[in-house]
Amino acid sequence: MNIVIEPYEPLIAKAVDLIQKKEPAYFQNIKKIVVEPADVGHFGRVQSDQPGVIFISVGKLQNALAQKDEEAKIFQAALTLAHEMGHIKDDMKNGEGPAEAEEARMANLLKASFLKSTMRAYRYANKIEADIYKECNIKYGEQYTSPQELAGAIIAIVTYFTRKVSPEKKREYIGRIVNKLQGIDAVGLSSRPKNPNAGIGASVSLIKNLLAGHPYETVNQALSLIYSGVARA
Repeated sequence: MNIVIEPYEPLIAKAVDLIQKKEPAYFQNIKKIVVEPADVGHFGRVQSDQPGVIFISVGKLQNALAQKDEEAKIFQAALTLAHEMGHIKDDMKNGEGPAEAEEARMANLLKASFLKSTMRAYRYANKIEADIYKECNIKYGEQYTSPQELAGAIIAIVTYFTRKVSPEKKREYIGRIVNKLQGIDAVGLSSRPKNPNAGIGASVSLIKNLLAGHPYETVNQALSLIYSGVARA
């Protein structure tokens, strides 16, 4: 079912799609969703004279969830739509009760899907991590005594990932890794404990966990060695 989103906003479109995957006819009586770009003080609203229209403040969503990832923003947008649908289904007669009940129902429905997806990603990440440690001959939790040994282990990890990248994209991929490595806080990592449950979504995530807990001098020197070593990976 196609819904008019005016003006078009990808975040709202993804939230609509998320709900429709669970309940295809959910928005069957909705003519359009009006997107308010500015933060107008509320997430969403409906009007009694326009029962087929939902107003959504993208500005409010973005400001309230500035530190959250896109998935969290899509989820909140979907709950906002559900809240306003609760008002519409109730013909806007009984205040917030029906809207909050519909929002809670949708939250439970969507959370089940998110949980399944998250668990699949977690299991896949753990498998990737185990494969990397085995192939690169690295022992998890090992404390390295020199920056050279620490850098060598990390360069081996980067090399593992670059072997899976097509030749024409290899230099671009390595360049992106180096850029991310240059943003690593050596002081913060040296005082941070290793996370035994860290999910590995990219090579930099694994590298940070390997660096964590080592003395500042070791981390700092290892990073300098890694920049030049990665460029030759």
